Amino acid sequence: IHAGPTKPIEELSSGLTRLAISFALIGLFFLGVTLLMLEKLTLRPIRRLVDSVIRACDGNQGSEPIQWASQKEFAELGEMVVRVLGVLERSQRTHREDVRRFNSAIENTPLIAIQGVNREGSILSWNSESTRLSGYGRSEAQGNRLHELLLSPESAEEFESDLGRVWATGNPVSARERHIRTKEGSVRWVYFSILPLLKDGRVTEAICMQVDITDRKTAERKIAQANEELQSMNEQLENT
Repeated sequence: IHAGPTKPIEELSSGLTRLAISFALIGLFFLGVTLLMLEKLTLRPIRRLVDSVIRACDGNQGSEPIQWASQKEFAELGEMVVRVLGVLERSQRTHREDVRRFNSAIENTPLIAIQGVNREGSILSWNSESTRLSGYGRSEAQGNRLHELLLSPESAEEFESDLGRVWATGNPVSARERHIRTKEGSVRWVYFSILPLLKDGRVTEAICMQVDITDRKTAERKIAQANEELQSMNEQLENT
């Protein structure tokens, strides 16, 4: 019973990890291609022009005349610069599309409340399931500190410690049971986990996720009460 609600969190955690690795590989690929094109197609011709200007300024008029770049070479150089800029623009569009898909996946993930927070716990993003769970709309939540908005003082202290550890180590915090306060003042039990979002090996944001387990906790409490009543009845029967 206890392991079931953690499965969506584990699956989303795995998906976020794969997405972060994909971003890193795509970034390295385009960086390598861009640097190669800049070196071969742009920087070398520019260095030749600069060397020619330096020799001219130094009065280096040896037996071999200075070869200035022709109009054709300048045109080819301009074309290469345009091509490099085109590659950069395409890579930026691809990155923006990946970010859009990532944000859409977060927003539309069912049954899991997801928030992005910074190092201080201030809310940067807030999906629709977070609103359903807590009662706070996105505009009400963003800018507030997550632990001050939803958690009790004791849980807030634990959250701050967990968040600091995530930021320091880059490792996730496994799901644990916590209770949160809704906007209406009611208490709901959740599985609460924190995952790092990495860029170039550094944590840039923490992703907090909660799965509502209030119904399960209520059922467990009723079962415990029923067991106590049954035990009390058995003891009374034994004493008669």
